[in-house]
Amino acid sequence: MSGIVVLGLGNVLMTDDGAGIAALFELDRRYEVPDEVERLDGGVLGLQLLGRVEDAVRLIVLDAVSTGREPGTIVRLGLGDIRAVFAKKLSMHQVGFNEVLAAAAIRGRQPPEMVVLGVEPAAIEGGLGLSASVAAAVPALVAAAVAQLADWGVEVRERATPLEAGPGAVLLGA
Repeated sequence: MSGIVVLGLGNVLMTDDGAGIAALFELDRRYEVPDEVERLDGGVLGLQLLGRVEDAVRLIVLDAVSTGREPGTIVRLGLGDIRAVFAKKLSMHQVGFNEVLAAAAIRGRQPPEMVVLGVEPAAIEGGLGLSASVAAAVPALVAAAVAQLADWGVEVRERATPLEAGPGAVLLGA
């Protein structure tokens, strides 16, 4: 088993659907995460993620999550809530991720510990970049991931100087 996986999901060409990917890039830009924690841009890979999900002992999923709350609200889902929320089919990648979870469960290989950390989207439509409310919430989403890693005993250190803006910067409007 590969241990802990932080998985960013989303379609960066569909506005706020790219929130999970933006958060994943921001996590790496602002924090030093131990190499044993795999950070994976899952994009819209769907069932191609099955092996990585099944091999995880602990899984954090970063994503846009539609629950009907105010845009920009941080959402935390435990194992019992994950399938119900992803079944709402916010976007095409969630259909694929719900199938990944179902396949892993059927095969008896679902991660023993899994949490979805998301942000309520303002808009899911064709376009590059996050809405203002979701972009403003990305640091809180990253902080939630760092807190979850700390709860699992992983030491994550904030960088004295964040790395230069990388691919996720275009999503945050930087």
